[in-house]
Amino acid sequence: MGAIRGSFAFRLHSILGLWFCCLFIACLFMVALFNLNPTLVQAAPINSFSDVSGDNPNYAFINYMSQENLLSGFPNGTYGPLEPVTRAQMASVLVNTLEANANVIETSFPDVGSEHWAHSAIHGAVQAGYLKGYPDGNFNPEQFLTRAEAVVLLLRLVPCP
Repeated sequence: MGAIRGSFAFRLHSILGLWFCCLFIACLFMVALFNLNPTLVQAAPINSFSDVSGDNPNYAFINYMSQENLLSGFPNGTYGPLEPVTRAQMASVLVNTLEANANVIETSFPDVGSEHWAHSAIHGAVQAGYLKGYPDGNFNPEQFLTRAEAVVLLLRLVPCP
């Protein structure tokens, strides 16, 4: 037998996009961590985003998480389910989902000013140890989360013995 090349997550990313993968992972964490009943999630009837139709396989989860204020779309009313996710967006999802923003201590990223929309989420995610800055001292909030960063993030979120 030959070795399996690649991984399920990377193949899933190439098909559906990193944003979907992050949403899928967030949904799994919510079901596991918060004991959410998938039946209740499917009962989320309100379409919160113009680009997420009822035939989208993640329609119920996206709308439920939106209704619970765990994630939000863009100001134009879209969600961008197949778009890549930025580091700032991931920080926001992490902080909202895992409530990591309690007692946020200010960190010093020159590229994350107090006016940045995800300022407190970035600092909360960094303080909780989910995300880190780069060696040059920047956070690069508008940079897309790389596959390597996504894998490291998953490893940080999963408790290891």
